[in-house]
Amino acid sequence: MSHATYTLYSWLWDGNNQKVGLLGAVFSFLIATLVISLWQLWTLRKSRKPIAPLPPGPRGLPLVGYLPFLGTDLHMVFTELAGIYGPIFKLWLGNKLFVVISSPLLAKEVVRVQDKTFSERDPPIAAQVITYGCNDIAFDSYSSPSWKMKRRVLASEMLSNASLNACYDLRREQVMNTIGDVYKNVGKPIDIGELSFLTANNAVMGMLWGGKLRGEKRAIIEGRFKGISTELMVLMGKPNLSDFFPVLARFDIQGIERRMKKISHLLDQVLESVIELRMNMATKKDKNDGNSEQKDFLQFLLELKENEDSASSITMNQLKGMLLNILGGGTDTTSTMMEWTMAQLIQHPEVMAKVKKELADVVGLSSTVEEDHLPNLLYLHAVIKETFRLHPPLPLLVPRCPGVSSTVGGYSIPKGSRVFLNIWSIHRDPNIWDNPSEFQPERFLNDPNKFDYNGNDFRYMPFGSGRRRCPGLPLGEKMLYFMLASLLHSFEWKLPQGTEHDLSSIFGIVMKKKKPLLLIPTPSLPNLELYINLNLHRKLRCFALPFNLTFHFRYTLQTKCVVSLRMSHTTYTLYSWLWDGSNQKDRQLGAVFSFLIATLVISLWQLWTVRKSRKPLAPLPPGPRGLPLVGYLPFLGTDLHIVFTELAGIYGPIFKLWLGNKLCVVISSPLLAKEVVRVQDKTFSERDPPIAAQVITYGCNDIVFDSYSSPSWKRKRTVLASEMLTNASIKACYGLRREQVMKTIGDVYKNVGKPIDIGELSFLTAINAIMGMLWGGKLRGEKTATIEGRFKEISTELMVLLGKPNLSDFLPVLARFDIQGIERGMKKISHLFDQVLESVIELRMNYMATEKEKDDAKSEPKDFLQFLLELKDNEDRASSITMNQLKGMLMDIVVGGTDTTSTMTEWTMTELIQHPEIMAKVKKELADAVGLNSTVEEDHLPNLGYLHAVIKETFRLHPPLPLLVARCPSVSSNVGGYTIPKGSTVFLNIWSIHRDPHIWDNPSEFQPERFLNNPDKFDYYGNDFRYMPFGSGRRRCPGLPLGEKMLYLMLASLLHSFEWKLPKGTEHDLSSKFGIVMKKKNPLLLIPTPSLPNLEPYIK
Repeated sequence: MSHATYTLYSWLWDGNNQKVGLLGAVFSFLIATLVISLWQLWTLRKSRKPIAPLPPGPRGLPLVGYLPFLGTDLHMVFTELAGIYGPIFKLWLGNKLFVVISSPLLAKEVVRVQDKTFSERDPPIAAQVITYGCNDIAFDSYSSPSWKMKRRVLASEMLSNASLNACYDLRREQVMNTIGDVYKNVGKPIDIGELSFLTANNAVMGMLWGGKLRGEKRAIIEGRFKGISTELMVLMGKPNLSDFFPVLARFDIQGIERRMKKISHLLDQVLESVIELRMNMATKKDKNDGNSEQKDFLQFLLELKENEDSASSITMNQLKGMLLNILGGGTDTTSTMMEWTMAQLIQHPEVMAKVKKELADVVGLSSTVEEDHLPNLLYLHAVIKETFRLHPPLPLLVPRCPGVSSTVGGYSIPKGSRVFLNIWSIHRDPNIWDNPSEFQPERFLNDPNKFDYNGNDFRYMPFGSGRRRCPGLPLGEKMLYFMLASLLHSFEWKLPQGTEHDLSSIFGIVMKKKKPLLLIPTPSLPNLELYINLNLHRKLRCFALPFNLTFHFRYTLQTKCVVSLRMSHTTYTLYSWLWDGSNQKDRQLGAVFSFLIATLVISLWQLWTVRKSRKPLAPLPPGPRGLPLVGYLPFLGTDLHIVFTELAGIYGPIFKLWLGNKLCVVISSPLLAKEVVRVQDKTFSERDPPIAAQVITYGCNDIVFDSYSSPSWKRKRTVLASEMLTNASIKACYGLRREQVMKTIGDVYKNVGKPIDIGELSFLTAINAIMGMLWGGKLRGEKTATIEGRFKEISTELMVLLGKPNLSDFLPVLARFDIQGIERGMKKISHLFDQVLESVIELRMNYMATEKEKDDAKSEPKDFLQFLLELKDNEDRASSITMNQLKGMLMDIVVGGTDTTSTMTEWTMTELIQHPEIMAKVKKELADAVGLNSTVEEDHLPNLGYLHAVIKETFRLHPPLPLLVARCPSVSSNVGGYTIPKGSTVFLNIWSIHRDPHIWDNPSEFQPERFLNNPDKFDYYGNDFRYMPFGSGRRRCPGLPLGEKMLYLMLASLLHSFEWKLPKGTEHDLSSKFGIVMKKKNPLLLIPTPSLPNLEPYIK
């Protein structure tokens, strides 16, 4: 740094350096005039003690900060500094504070946890000029009223899948033109960067006006765009002293602002001429005819500009800013990544050979690439993802700026500072990636959906994440994949003779190759007509469609006929049973059906007539036909998850069923599940609770079944998840959990050699532990034993009734009759449950009053019940709860924390008994981590990696709620191209997703090793939509932290303390019984034998 400082000042004060004389004079003026102000500023900073310190970082020079030491490749400099100062550090560049983040965990804090705070921008002067005063999307302020509207217009309407698909012909035309141009230059070196830039630029501009501007006018406009675009990107990427020293902005020392204004003027002339031409075309069309054509992007924006509704209208400057975003973002990034990918493939011929083979297999040597081939080119996808990993187009993304001072990683990030996310460093982190500097596309093949471009995995974010993620991603992705696949399929490529491989880069707003990539093409398709007459080939290809469609129709018809025959037989059996006079037990049900058919037939006919007369925006999902009135109810059987999986094989990953007069929609794919639990989570967060649930939860005053729109739901969820079940609260109750587990170990030891019911054992352990946590072990003796005993009796019957299908739920007109007696039975249980809760609450309130009278200064940790009682008595209505809400939350904790835990303990033990080699590995891990002279403690659990994998695999094969708790959309919505009407019941078939052979290798086999390669890949929080045993989004199980700790401690303790075997003559059994919780059909009975040499743990 000393040498660099000396060099800098020598350069500044050198009288012979005429070119920078003005810069030296300005620096002299600033040093003389600002020294006192700087001294005062430093004094003030030293006197203040911020809540959290600023991040560490290198010292700089007065005034200029660290600018003289940066060099040119900022991403590499920042990576080196992160190695010294850690994953978050600061830099003063001029009088601007910069913070650089280089770890996925801290990046998540910025782009997900505090995304809204960090969504502001501090745009450079060049960007402000070229975007009409930040009237675009990339640099506009997030707090601006127009930003969300512009983003929505661009991402959800202009660049929607439907809009992009409609423009496919325009993209194809340009790519085919490029193939033809390359063919004319076979044998000659071609600049890949320039070739792909021209192709992308022409395609994007074609989409802007839908190919309606032709001939000389279009050629002139496109030519001017190309000339302007290159210089624009150069200026945008050039560091500007005026940005680091705003006091110098008026002087524009480097002339960047002046040059950008000239470019802006030229660009504005081009845009104005395009807009004028397009508006004249629209005027002529209105005069000539009223035929409706597909709207192009520019027409869409012009209509928005003319819109009188101020909420959705845009100004002319905003229109131009959005056009600029599409042009700039859709060309430069695409052409740059084309060049990098081709460079890597030339560098790795074995990878190139695999890509070529895949293209030949999928597309064929007698065809050219079409966009519908792209989803099948998995290896090409992996190659492009690996290129984005090694060469992210924006290595530091576009810097963010916090709208308010914030804390990240324990450090203060002041309001207005610039925050860089060093994506280049994260993508090459050896702690995240194996052999990070090597080009290995195979790392993306094992799980193609693991790292997408949407920034959901913070280890891979080439396009950013959160609100500021690149909105033009869908367009760029389609253009890049299509162009690259076409060039690779149509030609062989090689370097000119004597040229060496070169992967050096040059840093800028987009990280480009330092030297242009020149390659020589050779045709690789045997049919030369494909290069000459590509459009004719596409027309011929279309004639094959009717045959394919006919075959598909014939197959579908045969499949559905089989289903119809099965339904016909079931229908006959059902009605024979209903009208059989000797069927005395069901005479009441037959009478009710007769009454309903007689009275409702006219209403049903009217309903169907109305439905036929309406044409919804999107159709309902496909699905099997049912019977009048009862729908598909008679054909369901008992194992709904298996029936739904079979129906998904016929009708697809989303289908509908009419069960009575309830419309049910079943979803069986991760992509569509993501749409429900992430994209439209708020819409699908409502419930349609069954009658039994309404009764037992005090009118849905709990969390599971309460309405999301209820003012109390968020408050209750916050109380449970963020206060009662925090890590601190759960840790504070560890002694109570351990006491019950040790008691269970002792009970098992007393029954060594005898068969033990694992399900009952784990249920009793869990319910005793949870009830202990409810009142913190403060209620002891006979009263407590009586209360716990009544809880156990009630809980079992409660789960049976909750899981039993109720006709009153599917046919609400029958609810008043309560034909199956479920409502009456649940009311009895609810009355008993309420008596138990009342006695518990009374005991706890008496205890609290006694302790208060003692005036004891000792403060003890609050138990769950005390916490809720204090909330009930809170005078602040915004945070208080009613007595029924208190009881509902207690019910959630007791029932949710016991049944799931005991069920999963039983399933895990069953799988381990079935697989003794896995049991041996678990036992060895426990012996190594815990030791044979100790019992399991909760601090051992994080080290039991293989046991974690075993439990995760058990949750995969045996999810406790195979269909989760059904969701209900609050408004009619669209999922997968189908309408999901408001009020319908939506099931997510997690059981089917967890056993999908397209997602999991050998899905029916118990293989814990699949979770070992990346332990954090599939957690229980539903972030990966292929694995959601506890759901995802707002309706994810709030009691997960407690259930997880209880299950792991109990299971580890039982496995460590005993050897287990089946009773003699007992066969392995993995059959299940469907219900609200999927249990084993037959109880698991096992015989224990002590495995610890020291008998003391069993006796204590």
